[in-house]
Amino acid sequence: MRFWIPALALFSSFALFQQAHAADDERITCSAYYLLLSVDGDHADISSKQASKAAYAFVRQVGDNPQTQGLLTKKFDELRQEMPGKMTAENVAAFRAVQDEHCKALLKSAWCEAYKGLSANACVE
Repeated sequence: MRFWIPALALFSSFALFQQAHAADDERITCSAYYLLLSVDGDHADISSKQASKAAYAFVRQVGDNPQTQGLLTKKFDELRQEMPGKMTAENVAAFRAVQDEHCKALLKSAWCEAYKGLSANACVE
């Protein structure tokens, strides 16, 4: 019985670490997604400036440090490779169809955490 309690605790902590790592990876992916949108310029529903602020909101959640910046650069390059051809409106729309819904859902909490002290409506639904 003594063996099972430490083993269970170790397994539980490993599972929590894996969940945290997966959440950070999602946030880095979404940050790279919005960073890519900011490079493309203004869109009908999001400006380049808003996309840049969204990218930073996710970086703040993960931790703004050199390791995160390195992972973000790598993910940005990976996502850019997923976009077919040049950054035309048609290609960007196809790319957004894959990432947009998931990242928009995560953005609400990231934006609130990053900007709640700077804007009265940062956490408004």
